[in-house]
Amino acid sequence: MISYKLEIKGLPPKKDISLSMWNDKKKPNQIQRLIELRKEAKKKIKGIIKKNIVLDLRVYIPKRKNQISEGDLDNYISGICDGLMLASKSIPDISKEFENYEGIHPRIHTFIKDDCEIVQITARKIALDNIEEHYQLIIQGEEEELT
Repeated sequence: MISYKLEIKGLPPKKDISLSMWNDKKKPNQIQRLIELRKEAKKKIKGIIKKNIVLDLRVYIPKRKNQISEGDLDNYISGICDGLMLASKSIPDISKEFENYEGIHPRIHTFIKDDCEIVQITARKIALDNIEEHYQLIIQGEEEELT
């Protein structure tokens, strides 16, 4: 069992079933969130996590009167799970933004082989005073070396 801890500024990518997260022209900040997640994963994860995957997510947001606007925790979880996998071949157009970064394009590398191998998820959204939005993700599982 291997374990990786990722620390990423900003909010996690969010999955929205009505929009593609890989080329979201209506919400372009989702592409940047995916890029940040995949860049950090590329720095830390050297293989593909393929079995018995455990995720521990902590999303830190500034304390505000209306925390609902920060997004649903389950959409962040789905965004992270899908964002760490290979993009489906059924998605015809992936944002060209990914081409600006080596090794993170959704068609050429995956960090989690398949999110159906996730056996446990723990997640919390934590509102604190005087904090910038960021999240921590701990990924554990059995790894396959990249060749």
